[in-house]
Amino acid sequence: MLQKIHLIKDKDGIDDYLATNIKGLSKQEAAANRNSYKKNICIDMLRQGYHKSFSELFALIEKWNALREAAGPGSAIWQQKSLEEQPDKLDQLYHFLTRAEAAHRAGHYEEVYDNQLNLAYYFNDPEDKWLSNYFYEECFNTAKLITTDIRKREAQAHANMGLIKEEQGHVLNAAEYYETFYHLTVGSTWKDVTGRTYNSLASEYLWRIYTLLADKMLENNEHQQAIKTLKKALKIAKNGSHNQEVKSLTKTQPTDFLLGKSLLVWQILSAASCWVTTFSLYMFI
Repeated sequence: MLQKIHLIKDKDGIDDYLATNIKGLSKQEAAANRNSYKKNICIDMLRQGYHKSFSELFALIEKWNALREAAGPGSAIWQQKSLEEQPDKLDQLYHFLTRAEAAHRAGHYEEVYDNQLNLAYYFNDPEDKWLSNYFYEECFNTAKLITTDIRKREAQAHANMGLIKEEQGHVLNAAEYYETFYHLTVGSTWKDVTGRTYNSLASEYLWRIYTLLADKMLENNEHQQAIKTLKKALKIAKNGSHNQEVKSLTKTQPTDFLLGKSLLVWQILSAASCWVTTFSLYMFI
């Protein structure tokens, strides 16, 4: 009796037992019932030769576990189900990671990018933000390899990275990504799903980030640098077509548009004896 129990506990023994006693169930299907959902997906990836997808999925699961341990008991992530316990998310990862790997083997980098972007879009819940950001970064790296779309995906990738950095508070880094996004879209007719041109979006993003940078410079008493940055913001706003109200405001209330605090600006300029700079600023407008 003890020997029989031991045999049934053995992996192959369990599979044989299930296959024999459940009508129509093969040994492979029996193993699937025994294994965890994550393990089944990983095994399937390896059987089909998707070793890169397997490694990436395993690394993401390990990263989630590390984030959870670092946050500790009582944290929001500690209360969440682990990635390996969420079959729907594992299905999405399996589907798009393997498609991306197959496309990469064939040298179809635009398809690699599109599959990675689908994953970035899918993980849009706040609890999955780290996953979304991970795949946006993967898109950014893949976009550099694409030579078939006149750099459209590269422009899109820079925009997405800029949004990530801006959200994280890395304003200077965000500005660098937005500047490249802007330069890549000059003269293009590319549009997003709402019909908005990429260049219009780039103008809006740059104008916003430059004014944020200028605010920080003013807080640090970097008045001259703030004015230079605001001139750049004004130039972008006047050249772009994203906001007619902004363009109108630059003509009627230039100092209010630039700094949002006209009285403070005049106090700063007066204290610094910057009347020449002020005159130049109006001439620029």
